[in-house]
Amino acid sequence: YIHQLDSLYVVNQELVAENERIREEVQEERKQNKNLQRQKEELTNKVNQAAVLRIYNLSANPVRFKGGSQETVTDKAGRTERIRVDFTLGQNDLVQAGPKDFYLRIADPSKNIIAKGMGDEYAFKFQGELLQYTEKIHVSYENKEKDVRAYYIKPADREMLPGYYFVDIYDDNDNLVGQTTFSLR
Repeated sequence: YIHQLDSLYVVNQELVAENERIREEVQEERKQNKNLQRQKEELTNKVNQAAVLRIYNLSANPVRFKGGSQETVTDKAGRTERIRVDFTLGQNDLVQAGPKDFYLRIADPSKNIIAKGMGDEYAFKFQGELLQYTEKIHVSYENKEKDVRAYYIKPADREMLPGYYFVDIYDDNDNLVGQTTFSLR
């Protein structure tokens, strides 16, 4: 009987040691899992940041037409017939190719957004908030650099005010992708 108790005691000690070793291994695996999860989140954030379309060469110019068809840049509020916005979409292989929408917002010197209307059909969501836009630009993006030109055509009954105008461009993925200004006198 003492011999059986002695052997059970030895087996129990071995099982306790094995149990402790397994617990340590599980703890180590959990630490590694947490580290891998954190690294995955960091990499996902980096990829999401890199998967944003970037624009450059952004310019906004007030224009008028001479002789009916020749477009001329002007700096006079009374002569402005349109606002021409030009930019280049950068190449980005992380962005899915296909149709993309950009929202052009032009604010007058009083910081009022020039919009075609105040309804939801002239608004888009940006960071959970509805914003009015001046023009919606549809672009077919093929993962290559692409020059884009858009116009805001001033209605006949709208007066352009002298001062600085602010132009913002947003993409359809909740990003402000470009800003510029122009002035009228």
